[in-house]
Amino acid sequence: MTNEEYTILIGLEIEDLTFDIENDQNYYMEIYNTYLQFLEDKDGDIKFWVHEYLTPKEERGYQVFFSYLIGEKEFIKSVGYGVEKDNRTYDWQEIIEDI
Repeated sequence: MTNEEYTILIGLEIEDLTFDIENDQNYYMEIYNTYLQFLEDKDGDIKFWVHEYLTPKEERGYQVFFSYLIGEKEFIKSVGYGVEKDNRTYDWQEIIEDI
């Protein structure tokens, strides 16, 4: 599989995961008036976790992080929801660890 094919496949998996997470978060918010925050889960090669945030104006939102490996390189992507969604959303970036 080429890197381009792999990227397309990961994109489709992310869309499915995002849809499921959005539905789960909306349901959880209706019941508990907060978002469900969890540290890490895995779906195939994709790891994901959710971080809830609260603004100084008491506005809630959440951010979903996705990561996957290509060889030994790890990549991360974030999708934000709520009033800070634009600031909390970014496309795939390679994680470079400090030495």
